[in-house]
Amino acid sequence: MDMTPGASLGPYRILRPLGSGGMGAVYLAWDERLERRVALKLLTHTAGDDAVRHVRHEARAVARLTHANIAALYDTAEHNGVSFLVMEYVDGEPLSHLARSQPVSVAQALDIGIQLTDALSYAHGEGIIHRDVKPANVMLTRDGKVKVLDLGLARVTSSDPAAPTQSLSDAVVAPRAGTPAYMAPERLGGQPADARTDVYSVGVLLFELLTGTRPFLSSDFVSLAVSIATQPTPHVSGIRPDLPAALDDLIARAMAKEAATRVATAAELRDGLVSVRDELTNPRPAPIPDTAHDWWRLTLTAAAIGALALISWFVFRPVPGAVTPATIALAPIVSAMSDDPELDELGVLLGSVLSRNLAALPGVTIVVPDLAQDGSPGSKTAPTAGPSPPRAYSVTLTIRRKGSAVVAAGALIRQGESRPIWDQEFEGEALGVLRFATTNLATAFERDLALGRVLTGEQRTRLQRLPTGDAQALVSYLRGRVVLDTATNRAADDEAAAAYARAIQRDAAFAEAHAGLAQVFLLTQRHAPGESGWRDKAKEAAAKAVALDTLSDLAHVACALVARELTQKDDALVHARRAVILNPSGDDGHRVLGLALIDAGQADLGFAALRQAVSLRPGHWANAYALGIAQLRGGRTREAVDPLRRTLELRKDFQAGYVNLGVAYLRLDEWALSVGNSQRALDLEPRDAYALNNLGTAYYWDGRFTLALQSFQAAVREEPNAIRHMNLGDAYHRLGRMADAKQAYLDAVDLAEKQLAKTYSAGTAAVAAKCEAKLGRIDIAETHALAALAADKDNDEVVYKLAVVYAIAGRLGMSLDHLERAVGLGYSRALVRRDPDLQALRNDPRFKALVQQKNQ
Repeated sequence: MDMTPGASLGPYRILRPLGSGGMGAVYLAWDERLERRVALKLLTHTAGDDAVRHVRHEARAVARLTHANIAALYDTAEHNGVSFLVMEYVDGEPLSHLARSQPVSVAQALDIGIQLTDALSYAHGEGIIHRDVKPANVMLTRDGKVKVLDLGLARVTSSDPAAPTQSLSDAVVAPRAGTPAYMAPERLGGQPADARTDVYSVGVLLFELLTGTRPFLSSDFVSLAVSIATQPTPHVSGIRPDLPAALDDLIARAMAKEAATRVATAAELRDGLVSVRDELTNPRPAPIPDTAHDWWRLTLTAAAIGALALISWFVFRPVPGAVTPATIALAPIVSAMSDDPELDELGVLLGSVLSRNLAALPGVTIVVPDLAQDGSPGSKTAPTAGPSPPRAYSVTLTIRRKGSAVVAAGALIRQGESRPIWDQEFEGEALGVLRFATTNLATAFERDLALGRVLTGEQRTRLQRLPTGDAQALVSYLRGRVVLDTATNRAADDEAAAAYARAIQRDAAFAEAHAGLAQVFLLTQRHAPGESGWRDKAKEAAAKAVALDTLSDLAHVACALVARELTQKDDALVHARRAVILNPSGDDGHRVLGLALIDAGQADLGFAALRQAVSLRPGHWANAYALGIAQLRGGRTREAVDPLRRTLELRKDFQAGYVNLGVAYLRLDEWALSVGNSQRALDLEPRDAYALNNLGTAYYWDGRFTLALQSFQAAVREEPNAIRHMNLGDAYHRLGRMADAKQAYLDAVDLAEKQLAKTYSAGTAAVAAKCEAKLGRIDIAETHALAALAADKDNDEVVYKLAVVYAIAGRLGMSLDHLERAVGLGYSRALVRRDPDLQALRNDPRFKALVQQKNQ
């Protein structure tokens, strides 16, 4: 059953949806009796009344838990045939946001792990197994306190070891209830859960917190289960060498495949984490030699010393596994020809291959070099933050055309030295360039690091691995990349898809070609919105790419883009983070990571990732555009202008660039520039509803209401939605056509409610709130606005529309409070100053002070 904001369940007023759980939808609600926010979980009746009764019986067992790190279950209730649980609402963010933003510090991971295992140890002692421990079910409050959620999937066991262990909720949830990526191997095989299955899930969670990625990645259940069951359990230290050995070992034992060899209890895991924390904060002093008893050690003869030296040579000589740690600063592959897009795409692929292959060297970490403003390598050859590694190298590679051939020039330099260890040129076709770079660089590193005696056969194979061995497949792939990069219509989509299909036909195992095909399908979905199935095809192609090559950063980029399209924020972050780890110098990975971080509410980290993408490949329009759009949507309007203008310098016919630059100028009170860019966008695409709406908005705020009305009418004809009908209503209102204005507002509310019934959006709810206020329905308007604010409290548009609702309602103090907050979040002062809905505030000193300051 879906509940709309404002609806009531007994004494609980629904504010907004929070998501869905194992047994039904979850809502944020207001408890009218105790005047507090609570979370309501509605129980579905699809499994029958008996199943719901079982769950409610189980909930009573869970409700007896009282622990500071467990979200409380207050009550079970029923109203008008709807059964629900009343739970503590935790104001914070799930660990899934933290885990997917960036690897956390060891200290923070230990603090979270200790609190989490303390809570689970307590629950296990009460006979309750969680069964779905994952970052999304663990909240972190603003003061750093861990709160475990969703014990609705918990398994209640008997205190009698001989008693049956059937869960009372098994009738409601599947036998493998839980989230596959965090499930222990025995659970994936259908075996019952116990305390050790929760321990395994905690191990995976800690792995993800410390690395930013999960230990096993796959896009479907079957391949994920096979990977978990058959692949060796990875160590955190394989991605993060700075991890204390004791913690690395503890997490690996928590994720042991065999339950019998796993850390046995949550209490034991907690004690291990506490021990590591204590050792890091209060390290034991090194033992002081007892010189009174060790004098005899100084009487070693020269012969004894010689014998010890001989023994040392045998003990410490290079053996398999004994390696020299090193960093390799791999600069982006530079094309010497600015007008050769296929050469640029070859450089992108070559950088991906080199990063993946060189990372196969034992003890080697690939890093991004310091970059100059133009994206070229700077004076430093490797980063100097933290302790300097024993050896650090830099790699530079340039490519250029020479007739029909490609010339590649590469160099390998050890930090602190001026003469290259390796410096060579190659002339030939594209596939030959890939072979030249991978083979020669690997040989040079192997020689300089004396790795010849410690490389395994598998490592040697990885060092030489190419994405394809077919020259024609590579040519077709590069062509597909070029067309895809600037595709603006269905015909271009088809051309790119055909190029990728030719590559796959020649080499079905070409993972990057499947990844490219996934991106084509996503574009086709946008260019042909009336057609269905393209998202499914994109998901299938991206999954195929990762299955063929789990070490391809470009395959993970495709998976991240698909996940973003499907609004699967956690999955998008997992794959984007994996792409950056696999290829730190790849702009594609940083770009999609930045977008995924912003989607997940990690704006500052997202902007940093986008700026890194621009610095890695400054001549690529997509990086500048992604940064500009993100800044525009994040309220950093003035910052957005330069990257948007740079986008149009790099791609002069990019219609969406003109649309969004017009929006930026609109917010900056520069009406002529806004109209000019919107009109340029319409010159390129005369029926574009976004450009028509933006042009109308520029006219509206400039006081040219008749021209605004014409543009809004055209936008509604092309593609009606709630925002455009709201704007149409505002234009009618300003022209005194009240009946037409009322109808436009009613249409806007109707469209908004239909959209909210499908997918909740704070922005859409805020539009509905303003329109309800314009219609005089203030109570409904406030409910919509407060729900939108609860869903997205840092959205400047949402906060602003709540201010407008209060202004229309005559609650001027509250309107000003929210108005100041909206401007603080980035809302345009120019639009505040001109908004006729704020007429009642014009003479207030706070309002005057607010609008007299500079635009954002």
